[in-house]
Amino acid sequence: NDETVVFKRNGRTVSITASYGECEIRVSLDEFLVAAAAFIQKVLTDLPAEYPALSRNEAFHRLMSGDIFEE
Repeated sequence: NDETVVFKRNGRTVSITASYGECEIRVSLDEFLVAAAAFIQKVLTDLPAEYPALSRNEAFHRLMSGDIFEE
């Protein structure tokens, strides 16, 4: 579908909006980074269980070993 979620950083705050709603959520950058890291870790853990072939995928291994949140 064409729905989107938009993340905008303004200093130490992140605003989150979606094309399918009229609200805006604001969180601290630190809170956002902790939640994003937890989400990414869950996805990287759950995906190979659902799709075992990912365990043999070099690109997936690079993604799992990289530091995603470098500043």
